[in-house]
Amino acid sequence: MRALEEARAALEQRSGEDEPPYLYWVDASELQIMEARAYTELRRPLRAVPLLTDVLDRYDATHARELALYPAFRS
Repeated sequence: MRALEEARAALEQRSGEDEPPYLYWVDASELQIMEARAYTELRRPLRAVPLLTDVLDRYDATHARELALYPAFRS
């Protein structure tokens, strides 16, 4: 959880300038999915499910990978 907080802080400090192109997919939604996955590994489903449901409800068909990985969490 400490690592996720550090990642969140780093994400908030990003300027978008001089960043490697592979960072295009790292955003607040992806971090939320990572947080939910961490809670899943910690066997804390009551924390994981709302996070996944929230982010997946905002995704459209362009996020096919995520929607396919977590079909049970879409409203």
